[in-house]
Amino acid sequence: MAEPTLYLFDGHNLLHAGDYADQRELTDALASFVALRGARGYLVWDGVGADAEVGSLSVRFAPHADALLERLAAAHRERESVCLVSSDFAVRGTSGQEVQKRSSRAFLADLAQ
Repeated sequence: MAEPTLYLFDGHNLLHAGDYADQRELTDALASFVALRGARGYLVWDGVGADAEVGSLSVRFAPHADALLERLAAAHRERESVCLVSSDFAVRGTSGQEVQKRSSRAFLADLAQ
């Protein structure tokens, strides 16, 4: 499978699976991760907040993060190599066969290395 060019991150899912102090710390780590790989990413949080761009990482807030992650996967999976990082089985199941899927814990273990 090709190296992902677009990563879709489930914010709260990753935050609770890792040892990050807050959203900002996780955002910085993920921005560095995608930059080092020459990729792009979307970090999606449930709730209300200010959307932002942190390098090649787009930070988005949505009433239902899972729905936005599903829409982003559908919009990009035919022309990019997409990796969805979430431990939510429902969103992983509806993102499409073309999308690589990683659980939050597995992704964070790789990120730590």
